[in-house]
Amino acid sequence: MDALIQAGQEALARGDYAHLCRLWSGSTVFSHLEDEAIASVFQQCRAAAERGQDAEWPWLMQCSIYLDCSDQFIANRATALRSTWEWAQKAIDLAPGNALAHRLAGSACYWMGDHPRAIAAYRQSNTLQPQVDLQVRLFEMALRPDGSSFRELPLDLRDDEASNYYRAGVTLGKWLADIDDAADAAYIAAIQVALYERCSALYALCLVHHEGNPFNADGHTFAMCCNNLGQLYNAQGRHEEALKLIQQGLEHSEFQYLRQNLRDTYRHLGMAKEAADSSLTLLQHYDLEPALFFDCAQTACSYLNRIGQSEDVLQIIDAADETYQSLSEDMQQECLAIYAKLSVHRALAASQLGGTSPSAMDEGLIEKALEDSPQDLELRLAHCSLLVNRQAYAEALASYGSLVHDAAAAQNARVFRNALGARGYLLLYHLNDPLQALQDYNAIEHGGHLDFYTCYYQANCHYVLKDVGATLAAGRRASERINDAITRDDPQSVAQLHMMLANSHFDAGDFPAAVRAYEASLIHDDRPDVRENYVLAQQLAQPKKGWLSRLLR
Repeated sequence: MDALIQAGQEALARGDYAHLCRLWSGSTVFSHLEDEAIASVFQQCRAAAERGQDAEWPWLMQCSIYLDCSDQFIANRATALRSTWEWAQKAIDLAPGNALAHRLAGSACYWMGDHPRAIAAYRQSNTLQPQVDLQVRLFEMALRPDGSSFRELPLDLRDDEASNYYRAGVTLGKWLADIDDAADAAYIAAIQVALYERCSALYALCLVHHEGNPFNADGHTFAMCCNNLGQLYNAQGRHEEALKLIQQGLEHSEFQYLRQNLRDTYRHLGMAKEAADSSLTLLQHYDLEPALFFDCAQTACSYLNRIGQSEDVLQIIDAADETYQSLSEDMQQECLAIYAKLSVHRALAASQLGGTSPSAMDEGLIEKALEDSPQDLELRLAHCSLLVNRQAYAEALASYGSLVHDAAAAQNARVFRNALGARGYLLLYHLNDPLQALQDYNAIEHGGHLDFYTCYYQANCHYVLKDVGATLAAGRRASERINDAITRDDPQSVAQLHMMLANSHFDAGDFPAAVRAYEASLIHDDRPDVRENYVLAQQLAQPKKGWLSRLLR
């Protein structure tokens, strides 16, 4: 935005009102300027218009300012709109072929509620220069009342102004909230994506590649487009594309919804560290609604507990406690479920720091939340975790069982998968039942989810069951799924996996393979017992000398 503001100020300084108007009209620049700066621009435009300087453009600049921020000049909006229309008419008298003049006249009429004159002005403007947002507004005003189908929306895409595509996409999004017909909704949704994609491409051409229409220089609207299109891509499961878009948007502007969308995209992609970092950014730099505050706290605490930063977890939860206590009773009730889930992270952090098991307060909080929201599957998952933390294993096992059943019935794939994984962990590490645990991890795989940890725990089950071949097969699949994030955040699991593979190779008599696997394990965790086995495997991997070589020594 700074570059756009500076370019406009330079145009103003040299009296080039045409360039100024084309840069700033239709942009978000006025929301980034101080009132004093806007007033100064307006006064200079008024003076230029009265002098007759630069033909219609000073009049059009006054129109643009009044449409966006007349309240700082005049309290009565209707009076401001009438002035805007009058100035637009003066511009039309000076330049009847100026599409922007007819557009601004139409907008003044539109906001005054004079739709017939707005339609006439918009049609004239669109005839002079196709503008997709005007085409959408004309359809809304002139054709929809006559019963035209949404699938009859006419679009002339000979328009190279990016912001027009953005505004058109926003309007279609409003339509979608009220469309009942499935075919109409699918059509408009597809058009909306196409409009945002065209908008993004035009902005990128100007702002990134420095080509195309030089007036597509509004980085903030570009970022808003990236945000909206990123949300649509996420809804379609196109998370990698969404991430690229949102990151590109952040290079040009920053606002809360863009940061929220970035966080959500990281969560979709399973990028725990990045999701936690985004959550912390939101917590630190934005005044969040309480429910979002607690959700960000939970995301951050989940990751920080995983990497052993328990003290940071407790600090975040202390801040969440203060926030919760500051809320009204009604707001506390509204946020109880998400706030109660933080209890799990508090219990785990306290345990890692040598603290006590979950307090009665934490359990009571979750139980109260469950009374109010018995169908909240995430809350039930948190309750199961608390039961495990206080070593109520039999009760936890039963609770996981009912949760798995209910999550499957509700077709909640994420809770179903997480509940199976947590129950498998309980069975494997606390109840010494690797065979039953293996069934849970196999069920996760059969559900279509096969990540590093699913394969890792499958290998661990086979390892405990002393099935060498199955351990090697599952371990190889796990090792294929190791990425930089897992290596960075969980080196112990990577080391443990290679150790299981090494021991299995050792048991199978493949000592060279065991040596390689031990070396891989030691890179991540140099344990004395693993190093001892490594030395032994090295010795056994040496080729044995035959009887002839011994005679020739």
